[in-house]
Amino acid sequence: MLGRKNKGRKGQTTTIIANGTRIEGRMVADKEVLVEGYVEGSIQSDSSVTVGPAGLVRGDVRATDVTVGGRVEGTVSAAGSLHMLEGGCVAGDAVYGVLEVDRGGEILGRTTKLGQEAFAEEVRTEELSALDTGSAVLSERPGPPPAPEGGRRQKTSTQPGISRPTPPPPPIPPVLQADPETGTDD
Repeated sequence: MLGRKNKGRKGQTTTIIANGTRIEGRMVADKEVLVEGYVEGSIQSDSSVTVGPAGLVRGDVRATDVTVGGRVEGTVSAAGSLHMLEGGCVAGDAVYGVLEVDRGGEILGRTTKLGQEAFAEEVRTEELSALDTGSAVLSERPGPPPAPEGGRRQKTSTQPGISRPTPPPPPIPPVLQADPETGTDD
């Protein structure tokens, strides 16, 4: 592998996948990784991974800090920070400690802040177990409101994709009758 010494970090070496270079397979590094070429497979680093503007990674990227200026097609996991540069794209899910997205950077998938993934997994587990038992399923669409105390539920809309209750009919206005003795309305 090619390496270069970083001037700012004593003894730190960066692994460079240069433009025009193609790597296939799983890559594990304990130092920084810079991708300007093509990687088909996963990258894992105990330090940082930078996908430069010409870089393309088709696989998962896992590191302390990740910077994307090119394209990653897979899940990005950054225990520290995930920085999306202008023109950078993650076509997959992103898990991060801190997220910074420059104008023109994009994530085409789910984003999860570290600490929330356990909650998200718990919700998914509850949804799956609810499907197995036939009980209520959590979803983003609200369902009909609970039945009123009288026990009768309002009719719900029959249009596909709509689950809100149909509004009750308007009240019937009172009938006015004239008083036979005075000739006026009550």
